Amino acid sequence: MAHYGAATKAYLGIANIHVMRNSLNKIVDALKHADVSTVPPNREQLARSGWLEHIIGIMDGARICTKAIAIDHSHVLIHCSDGWDRTSQLSALAQLCLDPYYRTLEGFIVLVEKDWLSFGHQFRQRSGLLNSDKWFEIENERIGGSDAGTPGAGGANAFENALLSAKGFFGNKKNDSRESLAESEGDVRVDSPSPRSNGSKPPDKVQVTKTDEVSPVFHQFLDATYQLLYQNPTRFEFNERFLRRLLYHVYSCQYGTFLFDNEKERVDYKAYERTQSVWDFFLARKKMFLNDKYDPEVDDRVRGKERIFLPDITKVRWWAEAFGRKDEELNGTGPVLPPQSAPVLYGVESANPATGATVRQELSANESSFNGEPEMSASFSNLSIGRASPTPSRSPSRGPSPSRGPSPGAGPGPGPGPGPGREATLSAVAPKQMELGAHSHRDAAAALHTMQ
Repeated sequence: MAHYGAATKAYLGIANIHVMRNSLNKIVDALKHADVSTVPPNREQLARSGWLEHIIGIMDGARICTKAIAIDHSHVLIHCSDGWDRTSQLSALAQLCLDPYYRTLEGFIVLVEKDWLSFGHQFRQRSGLLNSDKWFEIENERIGGSDAGTPGAGGANAFENALLSAKGFFGNKKNDSRESLAESEGDVRVDSPSPRSNGSKPPDKVQVTKTDEVSPVFHQFLDATYQLLYQNPTRFEFNERFLRRLLYHVYSCQYGTFLFDNEKERVDYKAYERTQSVWDFFLARKKMFLNDKYDPEVDDRVRGKERIFLPDITKVRWWAEAFGRKDEELNGTGPVLPPQSAPVLYGVESANPATGATVRQELSANESSFNGEPEMSASFSNLSIGRASPTPSRSPSRGPSPSRGPSPGAGPGPGPGPGPGREATLSAVAPKQMELGAHSHRDAAAALHTMQ
């Protein structure tokens, strides 16, 4: 960052794959008895899973990227630990918000192929498609651990484990399990292994699932896409059913699209010759997955309408159909823990000792969506570089996270805005730090100042 003085670094509070895996496991625990019991799901237990908070954090990151590119006319560099998990989530979601093409069925297929498959998201490893000895230990501990000492509990737990394994989480009757058999009948192509040609040789190493590498990263991307579709029902050519069926086929292993971790594996195992693409399944039944409310002219020909939109993180909800539940069961009225997103930390690398990292609040809830240039200008005129954060916030644990380019220096912050030939840089400075020089930024209200 030393050579990019005008760049703003944003630390997003998106958790790692282990936290996301545990969050989904908590949802499974909250819903696992719903098929054999008339008692509705415990919504407080679902809220404690933190799933919605994680979705909010991902969508907030996509909002920051979208605003930086479309409104601030900046470049954005997204970085996570490996480059194929959170990076793909943010990049793909931002493109959905920015470009109407990716909101069509064809465009979404291109987006998944480009930002997920070609960029090396480890679908096989993240989905846990292969066997692992640890599966048996994990299931016994997760499902029957507390009853291990009860007489007869061992047999009951073994029966329950076998039942759950056979049934599958996404295969219950409320999730149209028969639909997969009817729709895919005659489409699944299984070829017997043939002699390998020269130059393409699968590795001799036995492949197994690493249980600590399994995580619902792509699941979360589809969930966030559902949120955008729900908030903007006329802006997507495909419907919710398309997203749900795509999520199902990530785990179904009926097609070769999601069976491998990278392009090299697909070439080595001749996936394009020996398996069928999942996109053939969707394109052969295109009418089933089209959105009746889609209005293609909104993005291109209606004066005053914008081609982009911003996610509204105040309207994030449970994707009930993905979990085989009714909407009123997960999103109905009743006591529930309010979801909260982790704060976004902004900072600038600088030799000035008073410069550090702070929390900045960019958009209020009613500024997340806009139509027309007057409304857009009015919404973003309230964004000031010099506005302080409303409350002091504790910095969360930070891992490698995305960065974004500089924002224009317009705003009523202290000092004049950037004039011709001058650049505005964001400096995260706590006022009491400047006066006392010894207090932590946690003890003072954070502020952003325009630096000449």
